[in-house]
Amino acid sequence: MDDAESMYETIDTLKPDAILMSLSIPCCDNIENAIKVLEKRENENADYQIFFLSPILFDEIEEQVDNEILSSIDYFFLSPYATERMAAVIINKMNDALVSKKIIRKSGLQLSDETRAEIVMKQTISRTSAKLASKYLDIVGIQPKHKGYSYLCVGLSYIVENSYRHISVTGELYKYIGKLFNVSPGSAERAIRNSIEVAWNKGDIDNQYKLFGYTVDYNKGRPTNNEFISTISERIRNEIYRKIAK
Repeated sequence: MDDAESMYETIDTLKPDAILMSLSIPCCDNIENAIKVLEKRENENADYQIFFLSPILFDEIEEQVDNEILSSIDYFFLSPYATERMAAVIINKMNDALVSKKIIRKSGLQLSDETRAEIVMKQTISRTSAKLASKYLDIVGIQPKHKGYSYLCVGLSYIVENSYRHISVTGELYKYIGKLFNVSPGSAERAIRNSIEVAWNKGDIDNQYKLFGYTVDYNKGRPTNNEFISTISERIRNEIYRKIAK
């Protein structure tokens, strides 16, 4: 749908809970319409969620289009992204948002400035973590075509969003991923391990070394799942807080 007015009319008529927008190349030629939808949501204080699907990294989109409102998208998918896994992520994000809205409405209380600031902070972390996960997975050579890519994007975001507590990769994270994508925790672990193995066999060694340095036992040939998830989630967390501090 290329016409902005038609998009507005469709949104007003259907009143969607979520919108998935595909940003094509070169230079994301429909990015202007995407920005208009984001601005419409902000201006109307609407609460539908907006998801982007694009064959190029979010950082590259931001470099081409200087508009801060792009940071308000709720989740970013790097294509090609399996449809069934994308649907699982969208449903999960929508459920999380619905729970938050119900809690606020049931409280019947005016939120303090401090509480509002905390909510904005959590939303910023949630919206940014998936974009940065895509970036770092691309750097080490893990591609969206691998099943483990989807699991890592969700898993890394989950750890970053819950950084106030310890999350056991084996005891909690694999179970969370498995429940979300309807697979066993063992299947989630194997898919992630396979994606890391493929990346370390075919990816850019220099990029991998820049991220992991001496933290990996290279006699094993690759980082363990725990080492990988711990290192990348810490990178994502640090980058988010640097952005917030600016």
